[in-house]
Amino acid sequence: MSGNNNRIGGLTVTDIGNAPTAKGGQSFVVGGSENTIKGVTLNMSGSSPYGYGDLIGKGGGSLVRLQKHSGMLVTGLDIQILDCSIYSRSFGHLFFVQGGRNVYFENCYAEAVTRTTDEILAETSGLAFDVDFAAVYKNYAGEKVITPGYTKSLSECGFRNYGSGGAEGHTTGAMQFVNCRAKNCRIGFALSRMEGDILVQDCEASGCEAGYNLDGVTVENSRGDAVNGPLLYINDGEPSTVDLALMPEASTTTVHAIAAIAGKDHVVMLKPWRNMIRAQELPILIGSSRPSGCNPFSPLGTRPAAGITLNNETGMPVNLGSTVSSSTITSNGPVSDNGSDNTVSMIRN
Repeated sequence: MSGNNNRIGGLTVTDIGNAPTAKGGQSFVVGGSENTIKGVTLNMSGSSPYGYGDLIGKGGGSLVRLQKHSGMLVTGLDIQILDCSIYSRSFGHLFFVQGGRNVYFENCYAEAVTRTTDEILAETSGLAFDVDFAAVYKNYAGEKVITPGYTKSLSECGFRNYGSGGAEGHTTGAMQFVNCRAKNCRIGFALSRMEGDILVQDCEASGCEAGYNLDGVTVENSRGDAVNGPLLYINDGEPSTVDLALMPEASTTTVHAIAAIAGKDHVVMLKPWRNMIRAQELPILIGSSRPSGCNPFSPLGTRPAAGITLNNETGMPVNLGSTVSSSTITSNGPVSDNGSDNTVSMIRN
């Protein structure tokens, strides 16, 4: 769609078969201005690779030829995406904004498929087998190999933005996400402020390798689990303000943290979803950064963190690394402070 003041509703697009398109691409591009997409469903299939997520590449330096297939790309101005759903059985993003400005998502749903690394390593043929189960990411031992004991999404991000795009190369602008859900994606909400505020309200990320990966974003009254990866990464960019509830579901494969927070002046509230405390304990790490590609078997990094305000009501332990300073921590779980000039207050369960 490249025109203006248009409305499309009730459309379903279903890909037949699993063969990738010659050059990859996406199912639906929304450009123009003041357009509304309502009640559209995309059933995506057909990419190469598929079945390994991003383990054997997603861009330059990939171990195999890439023919990605994404869902809905928004490049236009004053766009509304309402009541839309994407079910992905291909490698690519689901909803993503590149050059779009003043884009509003409401009641949208992004669902992918997950697979354990043990299942991948059991293959006796296929693209991963052909490269001896090599990976583009290092594991904790420093080896670039697919590592057992973890879960991978077979697609990319549920909701994602990039710095610029569209026919005129606009910088990506303001976005709002209301009552949107991402399930089993590489990252549920991968959002960075470019030009204009980003607001996430009443949203949910479940079964993702990372629920929320944020830079300069406001999150209100939202939730997610840490089943296949951390609930939250906040990076060392612009300050974020985050209010998230941790859902209680436990992990069946390895997860290393509930959250990793680095940077300056972030304000974070983490609380239990519907007062249900997660029984399986994992740490909230301050002064740690996301691993390469947010890949779950890659080691987390160390970054400075200062002026962080964390209110932790999840009961999970909080670890402040040696790079953490001038931060204020209120917690009903144990706190380990290896930083400097931090204020720690304990609260009762």
